[in-house]
Amino acid sequence: MTSAPLVRLERVGKRFGEGPAVLAGIDLTVERGDFVSIVGPSGCGKSTLLRLIAGLIGPSEGQIAVAGAAPASARDKMFFVFQDASLLPWRRTMSNCRSCCAAWARPSGAPGSGRPWNWSA
Repeated sequence: MTSAPLVRLERVGKRFGEGPAVLAGIDLTVERGDFVSIVGPSGCGKSTLLRLIAGLIGPSEGQIAVAGAAPASARDKMFFVFQDASLLPWRRTMSNCRSCCAAWARPSGAPGSGRPWNWSA
């Protein structure tokens, strides 16, 4: 039995209001264990694409699935760290990521508690 791809986008597009398309016709399949880099100039849609995958915003067209389900249903299994002012500027990238993991895996009873982080997942 083959498991669903970790991330699948089919003909995804996004526009904000009546403005021009920010993203159009995006097809992407990410399998477990794949290493993916999203690169491009400022304003090309990288953060918009990540927000779509995370379910923080919805697509204007197309379909998105994360582990075979709607992105919003997979939100407790993922996070991403913005590379702008939301990071702690005195820390290195890995330290900022570890801070997110530590906050995400709080002890029982704390907000967002009881979810251990597995770096290999």
